[in-house]
Amino acid sequence: MKFNEILQFEKENMPEFQWKLEKFLLVFLVVLLGGALIALVMGLVIGFVTNGVGIYLFIPEFVWIDAVTVVTVMLVFKVRRVNSKLREYYYAKLSTEFVDIDYEDAKQYLLDNEVISEGGFIIENDEVFEESTRPVVSFDKNQLEFYPKIWGGKLFLVVVLSDRSGNAIELQLDNFLYNFLRYKVDVAVNSRPFDLFCNDKKKFVDLLVRYNSAEKMEKKLSAK
Repeated sequence: MKFNEILQFEKENMPEFQWKLEKFLLVFLVVLLGGALIALVMGLVIGFVTNGVGIYLFIPEFVWIDAVTVVTVMLVFKVRRVNSKLREYYYAKLSTEFVDIDYEDAKQYLLDNEVISEGGFIIENDEVFEESTRPVVSFDKNQLEFYPKIWGGKLFLVVVLSDRSGNAIELQLDNFLYNFLRYKVDVAVNSRPFDLFCNDKKKFVDLLVRYNSAEKMEKKLSAK
């Protein structure tokens, strides 16, 4: 993905307060890199005029350091404030989009939309199969891997389901799949993040914003 495409994706998916921070980061880079270049050029000019003698030679450097210090302090406070808002934002989002519904209702929706069959999770395939022979990830001794990730301001909740025959499928978690998996998964490989997502979304969001990695979340939770 090209840089301009990444910026466009972030602009479309980030909450407004986070997008403002992204723009401030660009200002920070301009001050850091552009300021260093200007300080170097001005130092050379002053050095040429004064024959490299006197404290005036270091004025551009002092100004640049002061500017970087001020902008860095501002950045630290902005990042902390944005992270706090992100926790509230994603918690509200998850609390709205993932609510408890009846297991049978969730199952029927997934059946109607051909996400599952009576035997397992349907693997999409371009080939034509009879209903009874469609490839599936079996419900029998299946396992789940949960990969939550925030990228470009968008929250991705990916689950990978596999069975003992080696069949596997990757799905985006939605409310119906969430309510189905809570009761239909035999083994969750990284069970702690998934259990936390099901039982304590506030704490889940806190760890996700802090680590943004299922592996790091698992390690943090297993250390307790």
